[in-house]
Order: sequence, then structure tokens, then C-alpha cells
Amino acid sequence: FVTPECGYKVAVTDPTNMATEIARILCLLDNDRSLLRIKGDAASTRIRSYYNETQFLESMNKLFVCTVSGTPLAT
Repeated sequence: FVTPECGYKVAVTDPTNMATEIARILCLLDNDRSLLRIKGDAASTRIRSYYNETQFLESMNKLFVCTVSGTPLAT
């Protein structure tokens, strides 16, 4: 649910690497406030336009169906 315009995807399979990657991203954004603002604005726009109740429930239903059936979630 994270797009490159509004955030960063971090693999969760290796907790140590995950923590390091999150720290790296936080430092990157802390050092580039313009990038932080751009991603924050994009995230706000995405939330307003996509995450209304109907869309949220449809997304959660797709996720549930894919999880139960064992099929990959199409992005």
C-alpha cells in the first residue's frame, strides 16, 4: 500500500536489516526536508483520494481473499 511517491517499502523478513533500513530512510528524510514535504504531500493526497471507507473495505477484502486462497496480491 506504499507507493514510491509517498514512502518507502522496507522488507520485513530480516528484523535487523529492517531496523537499519528504517533508520537510513529516517536520516535521509531528516536531511532532505524538501523530499520529506514532497512525500508527505503525496501521502496526504493519496489518503484523501483513495482511502475512503468503501475503498478501504474493498482493499481489505482483496487482501483477505488473496491471503486465504494463497494467491499473490496484484498491485
